[in-house]
Amino acid sequence: MDKQDPHHVLSDDRIAHFYADYAGIHDKDTLICHLETIRSRLGGENQARYKCIDRFNFAYSRLATRFYYPRVLAIGKQAKAKNESALLLDIGCCTGTDLRHLLWNGYPGADLIGTDISCHYIECGYDLFQDKSSFPGTFVTGDLFDPAMLSQTHTEGGLNPYRHRVRIVYTGSVIHLLRSVERTREFIQRVTMLLQPGGLFVGTHVAANRTTTVYRPVPGHAKQYLGMDVFREALVEAGFVDIEMQMEDRTPDPYDPKEDDDFRAFWLSFCAIYRPQTTATLE
Repeated sequence: MDKQDPHHVLSDDRIAHFYADYAGIHDKDTLICHLETIRSRLGGENQARYKCIDRFNFAYSRLATRFYYPRVLAIGKQAKAKNESALLLDIGCCTGTDLRHLLWNGYPGADLIGTDISCHYIECGYDLFQDKSSFPGTFVTGDLFDPAMLSQTHTEGGLNPYRHRVRIVYTGSVIHLLRSVERTREFIQRVTMLLQPGGLFVGTHVAANRTTTVYRPVPGHAKQYLGMDVFREALVEAGFVDIEMQMEDRTPDPYDPKEDDDFRAFWLSFCAIYRPQTTATLE
């Protein structure tokens, strides 16, 4: 089935059930029309074009399909049972679908935080799920690399109030948008500014068996494929331990390297615990 047809999303009855139960949209035709309207808005004028939007990936929780999801959900449920905090931050949350799915599955809503560089995506998420007045989580708009968004000195604004307080950081389909190994290392370091010691860093992105860069005529810039080993090394250098990784097949990009046969790109899911060696690491 064409991935740009919303029917392929609703071929999974669990997704239709989610919308019926969470958003109160029970009729399949009504839901399809609703998803098409939201996709049109997400990909509208002046908005970056992403395959995940064209293919309706925003409409369902990809987090819920990953190997680390049961562990993430268990942390939230255990904290809820003990009346404790388990802040979870979704970096690059887009419409916040993963956060809504976590809430639906029992994660404490007040502990859910989403951040995205575009407030447009967040507003579309409220319309997608029709819950602007009821969603208990928090959304923060801004660029993670902006010092006003996150710094070692600011105590207010952006994500600064959450520094070293977050139990779980999740990032989906973001790391492969970074255009250098150095930028990826910086991203990971900024994640450590948010995580508490013992916190969990999970995510999924396109990686490869070796680091290389290719030029893509559309959208007209170079794309870096980050080697899995390089990514693991960056995590270790930043203080992460107990690193687990899983690879999943990916539809080849027409601009993937073809000069030899040893290149392979794939979806890489990872889970790692932040274990800084000394207190100084946190300052």
